[in-house]
Amino acid sequence: MSSYVGLDDFAEFAVGTGATTAFGNFTGEITDDGAFKHEEGANGQDDIIWDMHQPKVSIKSVYKGEALATNCLRTVYNGLPPKISLTGGVLDGANMARVIATGYVNGVEFACGGIGEAVQVNYDIIGIAATPATYTAGQVATATPTAPYTWQDAAVTIGTQALSCQDFSVKVDNGLVHDSSLDAHASGSERIPEAIRVGSEKVSASFTVRGLPIGIDFTDDTPTLPITASIVVGNGYTTKTITLRDQYIKPWAIELLKGDEVHDFKLETESRYNALRSAATAAIAIA
Repeated sequence: MSSYVGLDDFAEFAVGTGATTAFGNFTGEITDDGAFKHEEGANGQDDIIWDMHQPKVSIKSVYKGEALATNCLRTVYNGLPPKISLTGGVLDGANMARVIATGYVNGVEFACGGIGEAVQVNYDIIGIAATPATYTAGQVATATPTAPYTWQDAAVTIGTQALSCQDFSVKVDNGLVHDSSLDAHASGSERIPEAIRVGSEKVSASFTVRGLPIGIDFTDDTPTLPITASIVVGNGYTTKTITLRDQYIKPWAIELLKGDEVHDFKLETESRYNALRSAATAAIAIA
């Protein structure tokens, strides 16, 4: 019996026809949500009915400036994000790897948990088909040692103000789903989806801050205007900037604390769905 450990695992991606790049400092999961259901009848009869294949990959990683992070957003509001390919699994195990030739980032989250923390980026990826494969170490890309993006190189402003930000999270949901039909399918591919269907794009963020931005009070009937926010992250050598626009702040709580406890305010924001109409008005940009 062979045993495998995390040292045997790998995951790599390519954007379009670009170079294959290994994820750095990651964990994750490759799965298929194509479950089955029971069709039970009288006299103890039961049949198993399978859904279509729904390959999905989740990757949780320390952000190191990889190209996937800047190629996970739509370029038009009613279109898919850039096409990617992904391979991952266990090295040297027979058919213990999966190849997704056509995939898309369905969701991405950038987050930093506070002082002393690395910037994390989490990807949710869906694909048309996940083909079993066997890979050895010599067949996969080698992760290039790169300095992680960390808290001390961050610079967060909300509505152009620095508010002593303690943590942040930015999420993009591309609303993608697998789609198929009752049309004829090629033999052996009957359960493989025909396409990935696009849904509404949703951008949200949360910040823990120690000051409140000017002009976001809810004491009258005048709705607050949308704000912008900027999150600069870096690793001491290079930086990336996450720009948020069209962000509406939800009502927040004012806690009543004990003596020396510090007031932290949790600000949560959302943009209008499908806010992307041009690069200048996109709800989120990463550059």
